[in-house]
Amino acid sequence: MGNGSSRAVRHAVVAVGSLVFALGAVAPLVVRRSAGMWFLVGAGMLVGTALVVGARVLDSRDARLRQPRSVDAVVRLTSDQALRGVTARVPLTARPLCPGCGGGGRRRRRACWRCLGTGLGAVGRLTREIKVPAGVRHGATLTVPGSGAPGGRGRSDGDLRLSFRVGNEGTPSHDREPHRQDRPRPTPQRTPYRSEAKPQPRNPVTVHNRKRDTEFTVTASGIVVRDEMRSHTGARWRTRLALRWEEIADLGFDYGSHDSVVSLWAVCTDGSPRRPVADARALTGAQWEELALAARTLSNGRIRIDLTRLDATGILRDT
Repeated sequence: MGNGSSRAVRHAVVAVGSLVFALGAVAPLVVRRSAGMWFLVGAGMLVGTALVVGARVLDSRDARLRQPRSVDAVVRLTSDQALRGVTARVPLTARPLCPGCGGGGRRRRRACWRCLGTGLGAVGRLTREIKVPAGVRHGATLTVPGSGAPGGRGRSDGDLRLSFRVGNEGTPSHDREPHRQDRPRPTPQRTPYRSEAKPQPRNPVTVHNRKRDTEFTVTASGIVVRDEMRSHTGARWRTRLALRWEEIADLGFDYGSHDSVVSLWAVCTDGSPRRPVADARALTGAQWEELALAARTLSNGRIRIDLTRLDATGILRDT
């Protein structure tokens, strides 16, 4: 049944079911009572009830599907990304359009057997690319119309409601510093508060490459490099490199053994061959400065990355 005629047909089914139920209820009053009569009366009332209930269930399902479903998602940004603006890839869980009918719900004038006429497939992971405006603050929200769950069968898509988290691992950025009245005040007989303040907890720093399919994380225990692996079942992250600070003797930029591309290499303390961390062109200069500062701070000053090697001359592989 088509989308337009299906409601009229269900209304007719409700009327027929109600009539059958009424005839079954009135039959004992006008027909001579017998064992067979009671069986017909019961069967007629059951059939009428089933028709009415079934039609009402289908009506409620269609009413629910006609409403576009909005999706909530959280977008985590660094302070630099929030200041400049970025195109973020937002994953969400929803039912995509049916690949069999393309979301129409019908194939060759019949209801699609894969989605049972709903126009939607099985629940899976979808990815939306959203343009984040520059200057977004921690805790801000943004509603993107038509970027939520797909509608199917010609229905409009739902909205995507975004909530932004600025900073590393949920740490507030400079825009979210506590109000001056909430800060501890120094006492007159003691030295100024800033000179006695204990160092703040050092948080991990995570940056992504230009394609946003590789992330580099510097933590208090070491460095981790992960790559995004995509397949027909979705995307997942695979750890390519994980080294603790005690395993690293040095981090520096150098050429590879068989190419002239400058990369960041990790020299291990156990004497094993050096490990490639990242191509120098994978990150921007500001991102390398952020990683170098995090490596020096979180390794207690033992590991220092010489950023002057970023400008080393050489013949790039793609030229």
